[in-house]
Amino acid sequence: MKNRKTFHHFGKYLLTGAAALLCGPLFAAELAESGVRITPEGDLLDSKGNPRAWIGTDCSGGSVSQPERGGKAFRGRYNDKYRWIYETNVTAPQLHRLGFHILSTATPDTCVRAVFPEYKGFTAKDPIAEYDELIAKYHLEGMRPWSLYSKLMPYIYDQQILFWKSLGKDHMPVILQMQDQITLLSKERAKLKGILPDGLFFGSTNHSGGTIPVQIGRKEGQDLYRKIYRHRQEEALHYGTRPFAYKLFNEPIYWNYSPENKRLFAESLKKRYKDIAALNAAWGSSFSSFDAIAEFNGEKGGSKALDVEYHKFQQEQVTELAKLLLNDLKELDPEARVMIQLHGHDTHIRVFPHFDYYALSKLTALISAGTGNNPLTAWMNYPEGTPFRDLDNVPQDIRIGYSKDSFYFAFADGKPVLNTEAYAENTFEGFRRMIWHEMAAGKETVIAWAWFGLNWGPDVKKPFQFALMNPNACPPEALEAFEATRKEIESVGDIFLPRKNAQKAEVAALFSYPTLRFNHVLQEPEMIASSAPMQIQVPVDTILEEQLAENRQNRYKVILASGVHNVYPETNARLRKWIEDGGTLIVNQGLLNQDEYGRPLKDALIPFRETRGSGKLGRMEPSGIRSLATSRLAGTFDGWQVADRLHGMPAHLFRKIGKGELHVIAGTLTDFGYISLIRPVLEKSGVQPTAKITDAKTGDSVPGIEVRRFRNGAFTGWYFCNMNAAPKLISAVLPGTEGSAIVDPFGKESYAAQNGKLLLSLPAKGERFVLISGPAEALEARFGKFPSKSDAVRTAEFRKTAEALAKSERKCRKSVAVNIASVANGGFYNYQNYPVDSIWQEGGVKELRAFPYHENVFGDLKFDIIRFDYNENRTSIGLRSKQHPEFPEKVSLPLHGKFRSVAFLLAATHGVSGETVMKLHFRYEDGKGVEVPVRLGREAGDWMLEKNGKEIMRNCVWKTDDGKQGVFLYEWENPEPEKALSSVELISADSQSQPLIAGMTAVPSRFQTAYAHTVPLKDHIAKTIRGRFLPEFGGYTFSHNFVMEFKQALPVPADKLKSAVLRFEIRNNPDQWNIVRPWISLPVSLNGAINGVPANSVPGVSSRTTGLVNMILAENNPQFFTEIEIPLAEMLDGTDKNGRNGKLDSITSISFGAWGQTPFSRTIRNPRIEY
Repeated sequence: MKNRKTFHHFGKYLLTGAAALLCGPLFAAELAESGVRITPEGDLLDSKGNPRAWIGTDCSGGSVSQPERGGKAFRGRYNDKYRWIYETNVTAPQLHRLGFHILSTATPDTCVRAVFPEYKGFTAKDPIAEYDELIAKYHLEGMRPWSLYSKLMPYIYDQQILFWKSLGKDHMPVILQMQDQITLLSKERAKLKGILPDGLFFGSTNHSGGTIPVQIGRKEGQDLYRKIYRHRQEEALHYGTRPFAYKLFNEPIYWNYSPENKRLFAESLKKRYKDIAALNAAWGSSFSSFDAIAEFNGEKGGSKALDVEYHKFQQEQVTELAKLLLNDLKELDPEARVMIQLHGHDTHIRVFPHFDYYALSKLTALISAGTGNNPLTAWMNYPEGTPFRDLDNVPQDIRIGYSKDSFYFAFADGKPVLNTEAYAENTFEGFRRMIWHEMAAGKETVIAWAWFGLNWGPDVKKPFQFALMNPNACPPEALEAFEATRKEIESVGDIFLPRKNAQKAEVAALFSYPTLRFNHVLQEPEMIASSAPMQIQVPVDTILEEQLAENRQNRYKVILASGVHNVYPETNARLRKWIEDGGTLIVNQGLLNQDEYGRPLKDALIPFRETRGSGKLGRMEPSGIRSLATSRLAGTFDGWQVADRLHGMPAHLFRKIGKGELHVIAGTLTDFGYISLIRPVLEKSGVQPTAKITDAKTGDSVPGIEVRRFRNGAFTGWYFCNMNAAPKLISAVLPGTEGSAIVDPFGKESYAAQNGKLLLSLPAKGERFVLISGPAEALEARFGKFPSKSDAVRTAEFRKTAEALAKSERKCRKSVAVNIASVANGGFYNYQNYPVDSIWQEGGVKELRAFPYHENVFGDLKFDIIRFDYNENRTSIGLRSKQHPEFPEKVSLPLHGKFRSVAFLLAATHGVSGETVMKLHFRYEDGKGVEVPVRLGREAGDWMLEKNGKEIMRNCVWKTDDGKQGVFLYEWENPEPEKALSSVELISADSQSQPLIAGMTAVPSRFQTAYAHTVPLKDHIAKTIRGRFLPEFGGYTFSHNFVMEFKQALPVPADKLKSAVLRFEIRNNPDQWNIVRPWISLPVSLNGAINGVPANSVPGVSSRTTGLVNMILAENNPQFFTEIEIPLAEMLDGTDKNGRNGKLDSITSISFGAWGQTPFSRTIRNPRIEY
C-alpha cells in the first residue's frame, strides 16, 4: 500500500506535518469552503449566490476505487464513450461531469479504535495498522482487519483520503454520515468485557447499524457514541474536508424494553413525582411503588399511562443523546450543521423509532425528508367512466409520499429540506421525473443512492437496483439524466427553486404525537388528511399539536383533524380560539376528546361520542358520497346543523363558533369521497386551488394530477405531474393567467386559453410537464418564439399517444386460442358482398365496424380473430334464437388439455336483460361435465352499449370508434383444473336475445404434471388460526396471516418431501368498498420437525416463496382463482428449537402470509400436497 501521511493528536488540536492549527474559528481559513450558502428562507445557493439544483450521490468507503479494480471487466456492456465513468477512480471533477455537485459520504470503520483503552486519539501510529493490532489483540474476529480489506480492495483507505482532498479542492459540499459502527461492537459484545462496561448493550441490531442497541440512558452508553462520533469528526477535519452537514443518525430505531432501561424509567418517575400517590393521581393508576412500575413484562405495562410515558421516556433519551453529540461537534466545528434521517415509507407516523422529530428539529439546522421519496412507480389506474367521488383510495405509496413530505416541511422554516437517499426507476426518464418531482416539492438537494457496485462482477446479472455504478443495474444512458436535468431545472431555477416563490398552503393536517403514542401508529385517517386535498390541486401542510402554542395555526384557513383522538390538555382551547377568529376545523375518525392516556377531556370542542356503526356501505344524503358506517355519533346535537345523513343517522354535522366553523364527519370515506365531501367547505372557507383541473371530455375532476405554482416577478411557473398510468387530456383553468402568454419551455410550444381554459395533454407516469406564464414579450425574449397547436390537433395527438401506450403496456396472460372456424356462420360486416352476411345487425346497424382480426389482446387475454377472407366471411358464431331460428341449436369445439379457464368474446343483439341467451357444457376426458348459463347482464352484455348496466360494462373489452357498440369478455373458471377437458358445447337457449361469439381462448393450467398421491389438507386440519372454512369452495377465507395446524404430521414420507409440491388456488375477494384489490404479497412457510425436534422454516423461505408466488400472481386477474404450485424443496430449510439447521422431515402446520398495511380477504381453494 502507498505511504500514508502520519499525524498527531494533542487534545482538541489537530496538527499535520505542516503544523497547521485546525481548530475553532480558523476552520474557515484552513478548511475547504463548501461552496453553499443558506438563505434565511432555507434555500441553498452556490458560492455566487445563484439558485442551484443540488443533485448528488452517496460515495463511501471502497466506492472511490472500485473502477480501478473492476471497471474494465465490464467492457462490452457499455459504449466505449462511457469508459470515463467506469474505468477512472472517482474524483470531484468526474462527479461534476455526471451532474453531481453535492455528496454524502462516511469515514472508514477504523473509528471503532476510539473505544479501546490504548487509544489516545490520532497518534503516530498508522490508523489502519493500529486498528488491525487492536482487533487482533482482543480476538474480535467479527471486525474484519483492514489488512484483509487492503487485499480485497486495494487502496481503499488511501483513495478515500485522496478523494476527500479533491473534494476540498473542487468545492464539493459533503454530508458526512456520523452513524457509528456500534453494530460491529455489539456483535462482539461477549469479548468486550473489561473494555466496555457490562450490560452496555441490549437487544439486537439490524439494518446496517441503524438500530441503537446501547443503553443511552447511562453515561457509559452516551460516552460510547461520543467517542466514535468525535473520532469521525476529527478524521474528516484532519483530511481537510469540513462537512457541509453532519448526519447524526441514519434510519435509526431505539426500542429499549430491557430491565435496565425500565429501572432508569422508574428512577426518572421518582424524581418527577416524588411520591407514588402523586403519580397514581396523575395517571389514574394504582401502582404500589416506583419499583413496581419497572417490573412490567415485555412491552406492555398494564396501564395505558405507563405505555405512553415509556414511549416519551425513550424519545427523551434519544433527544438527550442528540444534544450531547451536537455539543461535541460544535466544540471542534462551531458552525457545525446537523441533520437526522429517519427511515422512509410510513416511519414518520409510527412510534417505533422513538425519535420525537419536533424536539429534535430544534437541534437540527437541516431537515431530512426521510429515506426515499415518492418512487413514481405506483400509478393510478382507475376504471374509465367512474365518477371522481366514487374512486378508490389513492395508491399507498403516493399517499405516503405526500404525507411524508408534508410532515417534514412542518419543521423547515428557514431550514433546507434535503433528500439524501433518493431512488428512482433506473432509466433516463425515471431519474428525470424523480428529480423534478422532488425539487418541485421543495427539496433543496436530491442525492441519488448510491455510487457503488463494480465490486459485483459482470456475471452478476441482477445486483441491487441502487448500485448506480454497476452497468448491469443502471445503464450509463440513464446516468445522463442527472446532468441534463440539472441544466433543465437551473435554466428556470430563478422561478422554481427559491422557496419564497412557491404557493403557500391554506390548509393543514393536524399531526398528533399524543394520538401516535397512544395507538403506536397513524394510518388511514392521517394520510387522507395530508394527501387527499392534492387530488383537487389544494396544497396541504402539516401542523403539529406542539406548534399550536407557536400560533402556527394562524397561517391556515382550514385544519383537517383526521384520526386524532388523544390530544394535549391545551389543544382544544387553542383550536377553539382559532375557530372563533375565523378558522374552519374539519374532524373525522376521531373527536379530539381524550387526553394522552385515553381519558375523557373536560370542555372538549366536540360534545358527543363515537360508537360502533353497522359497517354497511351506503351513500350519504344529500351529497351522494359513498361511506362505510364504521362509526356513529351519539349525544345531543343541539346547536348543530346536519349536512348529511348515512342510513338515516347524522353523518356530517357543523356549527358556527365565533367567525369560524367546526365540522364533524362520522364513518369512513375513501380519499376521493372525503375530498369531494369537504370541497364545498374548503371553497366556503376561501381556500383557492392551485388550478382547476377537469376531464376535457366529461368535465368531472381528474384523479392524480399534481399541480404546483411558483411566482417570480412577471413570470409564473407551473409544474404538472400526472400520477396516472395513462396520459390525460385535461381542461385547466390557471388563476392569474388572464391576458398572459403561456409557453412550455421544454416541449417548445405556446398555449392560448379558450374561454379561460387551456387544453393540456399530460404525459403518463409522472413525466414532468412545465408551463411558464407571463407577458408575451418577456417570454419570447427569454425562451424564444414557439408555435402553437389547435385544440383539435392536440386532441388527435393525445389519442394517438394514449392508444400507442396502452397497446405497448397491455399485460397478457398466457393462453391458447381456440379455432372456431369450423362452426363459424356469420361475419362482422360484409363490405365485400360475400354470400355469408354480417350477423351483427340490429335496427339500422348492420356491422361490428372495424373489429380487429388476427392475434389481438382483449382484457388480458390473447384471441385469434378470423379474418373475413380466410373463411368466406365466416368469422363469428350465432346460435339459434327467436331472431334467427335457422341458426344451429348447438355447436361443439374440441378442448384437449388441462385448462384453468376458458374465455369467450361475446355479446347479444336484440337483448332482453336478465335472459339466458345460451348454455355452455364443458366435458372432461373422464366423461363428466359441467354446464353453466350465459345470462344477459351477467355473463354477456348487449352489443348496444347504452342498454347495459355499470356492472356488466366492466367486462366490455372492445368498442367501436363512436363507443356505441362493443363486445364483452366472459371467463369460465374450471373447478377442476387438474383434470383434462375434451370439448365444450355452445347450446342455444331459444331466447329473444341473439347470442354471438367472436372468439375463444383457453388458459392452460399450471398443474400439468400428474402425481400418484394427493393429500387434501382439509382432511388433516385440527384447527386454523384467522381463517374460516367455506364449504362451497372447499377452502378457507382469511385476511391476516393464516395458519393451518394439522392433527399430526402430514402423511407424506420423509423421502418424498423433496419431490412433492404444495398446490392450491387463491382469489382476492371484494373488500368493504366492494373493490377487488391487486395482489400485495403471499409468503408461505412450514412448521414441522428435523430428526424429531420441532422446527420451522428459516426466514429465507418466506422470501423464496414470496418471489415465486408473486411472479405468478402478477400475471393473473385478482378477481379469479389463481393456481399456485410451490415445490416443497424450496421450503424445507429449517431451524429446530435448539438452533440447529437442517431439512424439515415432517410437516405439522403451514402458514400463509398477508403482507400489506390494509389486509383484505382472500380465499384459498383445494389446498393439497401431491407427490
